[in-house]
Amino acid sequence: MMQMDSDASESVINKDEMVKSSIIDIQNKLQNPYEEDKVKDQIDNSVDDPKDPRFYFTAVVLKQEIERVNILIKCIKGNLKDLLDAINGIIGMSNELESIYNDLFNGFIPASWKNKSPQTLKKIASWMNHLKKRIDQYNEWIKCEPTVTWLSGIHVPYSYLIALCQQFCKQNGLELDKLTIDTKVTKFTDPSKIQSKPKNGRYIYGL
Repeated sequence: MMQMDSDASESVINKDEMVKSSIIDIQNKLQNPYEEDKVKDQIDNSVDDPKDPRFYFTAVVLKQEIERVNILIKCIKGNLKDLLDAINGIIGMSNELESIYNDLFNGFIPASWKNKSPQTLKKIASWMNHLKKRIDQYNEWIKCEPTVTWLSGIHVPYSYLIALCQQFCKQNGLELDKLTIDTKVTKFTDPSKIQSKPKNGRYIYGL
């Protein structure tokens, strides 16, 4: 009986260590939340005229994307801190934290994180890599809109496409409801090889 209790205790400790390792890995990959007012000023200051139709509509999309991902970052950071405290016995393990604990142990995305993210079938490891890549694109975009946009890295991809249509209409005096989106497949295979934006529209990848 004592041997069985000892084995069970060792199993719990090993499980705790595995979840702690997962928590630390996620914390190391995830940046701190954005200072939204500061970031929005940076976006406006990255161009000569923030109201210039060449930049205005896509800048609005970026600001909305920052707001959405910030909600997710704060949620993850807060959950991980509380979960670590619960594992270490500093606070009680609530039902929500226990659910997150089990999800991390099994390699799943916690429900509270999934609800604040684009739909996905990914496991936690590949999902975190995807999230980090999304944030990397946002960070570059804050400084200057990418020459090639990773469309799958935008929470609401359609909003970006609509912004491009609004931009084109504003520049050419056209009505939005009479515009159609035309997609052309290029021969480029490496986004880093593209040095400049097209005259109209944008280069995108990740469809």
